Amino acid sequence: MPHIERKNPIVFGGGQRSPGVTRGQTLKTLLTQYLEMSYGKRKNPIIFGGGQRSSGVTGGQTLKTLLTPYLKMPHIERKNPVVFGGGQRSPGVTGGQNLKTLLTQYLKMPHIERKNPIVFGGGQRSPGVTGGKTLKTLLTQYVEMRYGKRKNPITFGGGQRSSGVTGGQTLKTLLTRYLKKGSSDSSQTWYMDAPY
Repeated sequence: MPHIERKNPIVFGGGQRSPGVTRGQTLKTLLTQYLEMSYGKRKNPIIFGGGQRSSGVTGGQTLKTLLTPYLKMPHIERKNPVVFGGGQRSPGVTGGQNLKTLLTQYLKMPHIERKNPIVFGGGQRSPGVTGGKTLKTLLTQYVEMRYGKRKNPITFGGGQRSSGVTGGQTLKTLLTRYLKKGSSDSSQTWYMDAPY
């Protein structure tokens, strides 16, 4: 069953929700809100993470700004947080990271800790920022920097899986597929291959 088109969709991060988790966002909700917030409800909205920018786009959000509220949600601030995504791990991988751990490390990287950080996804950049990166470029570099170009790359998150979760996708695969679909319709549903 698609993890998005269901009565109680799995929150962004994958896996079953733990008792006491009363709120969360699906991938579709999170990205749709980002697109509408940064670029408006356009007939042909800019794809999430880059692409050509529209005339009049003057703002955006950094990755830190966008994800900081998510990291503070109840389903992450817990003793045994749900690991992001689940799925099989590559040989030799003995552990996993939850979303908070993974993104906290990412947020501390040099290209984010700057006076005028590059705007996440596109749009006009802050004064003094002379370059920018698309989501695909930024995260592909992150995956390769952290895990290297592996024959069997580590799936995004790893860790224990929920009952019935039999597969997983790497961060690079998941986001590359999303970016390739484009965003001609911001209300379009996006699917993962991993069954939930």
